[in-house]
Amino acid sequence: TVPGTGAGAAGAWLDSLSAATRDGCVIALPFADADLVALARGNLGELGERAVSDGFATTAEILGTAVLDDTTWPADGVLDGVQAVVLSPESLDDGVGVQSARGGVVPVAAAETSPMSAVLADPLLSRAASVAVASPTSPVDAPAARTAATSGTTRAAVSAPLATQDLLAALVFRAQRGAPAGAGPLVLAPPHRWTTDATGARALLDAVGVLLDSGRLRPRPLAAVVEAGPPAAGPPRRPADPLQFSTRDIPIAVVDSVREMNTDVADLRSAAVPGSDVGAPLDAMFAPLEQAVLRPVSAAWHGRPDLARG
Repeated sequence: TVPGTGAGAAGAWLDSLSAATRDGCVIALPFADADLVALARGNLGELGERAVSDGFATTAEILGTAVLDDTTWPADGVLDGVQAVVLSPESLDDGVGVQSARGGVVPVAAAETSPMSAVLADPLLSRAASVAVASPTSPVDAPAARTAATSGTTRAAVSAPLATQDLLAALVFRAQRGAPAGAGPLVLAPPHRWTTDATGARALLDAVGVLLDSGRLRPRPLAAVVEAGPPAAGPPRRPADPLQFSTRDIPIAVVDSVREMNTDVADLRSAAVPGSDVGAPLDAMFAPLEQAVLRPVSAAWHGRPDLARG
């Protein structure tokens, strides 16, 4: 074993991230960005709960700041969650969220969970942020198309991805129109694996700053939105069938393998003797194994079944 390279750059990046998020409003994704719907469909709901709780604990520990309790943002905005979730409007069965101009906060009743609040992402903004150009060799990771400028013999790339430009335009459009009566918060939720670059992200944040300074947008912590709950009482809405909504799923064979691995780790842990003189407590020994079980069902493998199986 030899030391790797890049530790200095990685440490500097993590320090910057910690400083940027300190005392802010932070949501933790499930550990490994696990696909909660795939786990629930495979009768591995306990693993899904572990993914959510471990995501909270790991993010808070690494960043050194608190994360929003009992609130998660599942992959693709598809429901199978905890007390509060950030969802895509299309993941609810009545389609009301899709018709809504800006989404909002709604009560949701899931089949196997207690009632929860769903913060609906603005569908126009989510779709604008999701635009990417795929290639046959890289269906989901291909960089978004870039424009290029030619001046004499010098050819320079114009760096911002088109998807970020679309998102910026959609956000300005929403801000210019203003909130309709009774509208909920304007929630921007780009994909977990967002195809953008530093120039595009900076341009978007600069535009948000201009909209805030001009009074066209007013920031609200997500914690306050969740605590306030739905603006009006009404029957809870039902989640749509994830099979109809999500077309990029984790292969069933992978979920079956995860179930077997999880059983093996549980059996091994049950055979361990607490207090043995091995230099580490049981949690320190087995937590990495229990978390590693989640990695094959990461949403990062959506659309890439061979990598999920690998």
